[in-house]
Amino acid sequence: MQLARIDDLLRIGPNERIIFERDTQSPEAVAQLIASLANTQGGTIVFGITPRGRVKGLRDAQAAVTMIGRAADGITPHLLLDPQAVTRGDKQLILLDVPQGSDAPYSTAGGHIPIRVGKRSTTAGPEQAGELARRALRGALLVPLPPEQRDSQRLVSKSAAPTIDLEHVMLKLERLIIANADLARKLDDANSWRSRIADQLIGAVLGLLVSTAVFYALGIG
Repeated sequence: MQLARIDDLLRIGPNERIIFERDTQSPEAVAQLIASLANTQGGTIVFGITPRGRVKGLRDAQAAVTMIGRAADGITPHLLLDPQAVTRGDKQLILLDVPQGSDAPYSTAGGHIPIRVGKRSTTAGPEQAGELARRALRGALLVPLPPEQRDSQRLVSKSAAPTIDLEHVMLKLERLIIANADLARKLDDANSWRSRIADQLIGAVLGLLVSTAVFYALGIG
């Protein structure tokens, strides 16, 4: 079954959700790839295939699995991953499925917030980081109702405040503030008026999101 998946992935080729990597380079490089998929739409990484789709195989599949584990340990918050060893002919490959993260933004040990743009994994700029922040808080503010309560949801007044996991919100806000501080530092180093404006916009967006979260938590609005 996994061999059939590899053949399908080879036919499709690299795109926003499929990554081919010749080998595992370093924990930080692998973490960049994993987090970029988790921060975007999720997807699959196949180690042992060149970016052009040539099956080369891994020099040491077990070492590659160990490297992936070290990379995952460097991603915050934690992602649950299950790398699969696949033998294709005499070539050893690693198939790694990465789900779209429900707890974005995901950052690497180097403080980067990677995203996937087309066939490239790159670091999020101010606009992309702001969108990840908004997505994170939308996910943190609303807690799904259990099945037995879903029918009664229609009876709730539209003005009623949503159910909130306040601890989850606070944890997300703490991470976002740290990420914003890191982005602000980098933008300040760039020393351009465009960068400073972008920095201020990010701060304004995060300030609005924090205020909204607190108002909901207190049952206001």
